[in-house]
Amino acid sequence: MCDSRRFSWAVVLAAATCLGLYVARPGAVSAAKKAPPFYLGADISTLTSVEGRGGVYRDEGKPDDALAIFMKHGWTCMRVRIWVDPSGGATGLEYT
Repeated sequence: MCDSRRFSWAVVLAAATCLGLYVARPGAVSAAKKAPPFYLGADISTLTSVEGRGGVYRDEGKPDDALAIFMKHGWTCMRVRIWVDPSGGATGLEYT
């Protein structure tokens, strides 16, 4: 290999090493590039029905409000289905 090629490769490797060290340092990723928050939740459309039939939600063995328990454990979103013509009235506008 001639000297000019060796020098070129040395420059490329040095630049790659410097870039790698820069990217690997703590705090190099800006806040704008951080991952979006994680959403946790579920469909709670039948929650009223479950509670109406005697279902009890407990946290550490103690009965509590289901929605309060869910939010305490990190739920950030909940879905409620509303049907146009539900059979038996479940998940209709009046039920919800």
